[in-house]
Amino acid sequence: MIGAETRWRYENVENHRRRRFKDHNSHWLSRTRFKLGVREIFDPIRIMIEFQDSREYGSEFPNTLGNSDQTDLIQAYVEWFDAKRIDGRPMRIQIGRLTMNYGRGRLVARNGFRNTTNAFDGIRLQLGDKKSKFSLDLFATQPVERFVQQFDHGDDERLFVGAMGAWRPKEGLTIEPYYLYLGTNRKAIDRPDSRLHTIGAHAFGAMACKDMDFDVEGAFQFGNNRGTRHRAAAIHLELGYTFTSHPWKPRIAVQYDYATGDKSPTDSSNQGFNDLFEKRRAQFGVLSYFSWRNINSPAILATFRPTKKVKGEFRYRAAWLARTRDSWNRGVVRDVTGSSGDFIGQEIDIRVRTAFTENFEVMVGYSKFLPGDYLDNADPRDETDFFYVQSTIRF
Repeated sequence: MIGAETRWRYENVENHRRRRFKDHNSHWLSRTRFKLGVREIFDPIRIMIEFQDSREYGSEFPNTLGNSDQTDLIQAYVEWFDAKRIDGRPMRIQIGRLTMNYGRGRLVARNGFRNTTNAFDGIRLQLGDKKSKFSLDLFATQPVERFVQQFDHGDDERLFVGAMGAWRPKEGLTIEPYYLYLGTNRKAIDRPDSRLHTIGAHAFGAMACKDMDFDVEGAFQFGNNRGTRHRAAAIHLELGYTFTSHPWKPRIAVQYDYATGDKSPTDSSNQGFNDLFEKRRAQFGVLSYFSWRNINSPAILATFRPTKKVKGEFRYRAAWLARTRDSWNRGVVRDVTGSSGDFIGQEIDIRVRTAFTENFEVMVGYSKFLPGDYLDNADPRDETDFFYVQSTIRF
């Protein structure tokens, strides 16, 4: 199996809050992937290698790890595969560098829009697959530490372990319980260690009315976070309806996300939910201003397909702080007094994706952020405008 992909994106942004642009910045991003897999020829032994080169051009600011990771491997593993190992279900054991994507990617994800990709060095056992009534993934890894120009390597100061289950009691319904552990053992004396445990469940599928669907997830965290007692929680609720009788097949969904924030920066406990290795743009907006931490946020999502080759998407999100004394996590703003208010602001995302051929796709998008009273008081700046054009060619 051989595959390749090259993606270019032009971005133009005004008043970006996370990178502190003075007024305006525009740049180009490129991402090239090449995949080589050996399957069936030497079964039960299989091999997967995936190369990725991510670069940024023309920016007025230094390259970031979210945009640049030059000439590296995001996958390089050996797999032992048995198609009918346990009750006719497949089993895989993978050792090496892996990418992982579970649920909707709120905690463990292979990034899509972001120019660089989460990867992990370790071992993974997979029992069953998406066609099985029951399946289970077990893994023990080191998160891969990214560098702009150096070769990436596993972070030997962090351990990421997980058990991700799936139960499919009937067609159109999936329930995914999980347990995740992230431990840090920092060598520097002034960097306290952490031990975070996350337990949760994700469920999604069709409802009794076949045109309606749902997606719910809840997670609870406990442990020790840099020397403080850690207790945190997060939930996601979503209800959607697809107008199947309409030729464009529009889907309208209402969403709600809540994740705890830290009550006080001076006490011995921490309630700020850690969203681990997520893909936040897919869940919370293209600007990456919001995440599953210290947030109280409803949203509306609409998708439609005017033709088989064109897909449009509209998202509106309003967000408040769950705790006013904790930071707006993605904006790096914190008022420890809690007197700046709680309304972060509103984000609007619009994009249209057109597949001109099976291998060539273009996406055009625009996002706008309108700050609320919290930012007007704690970090007064203008609205954010973000425009981008992206082309993808697959071979």
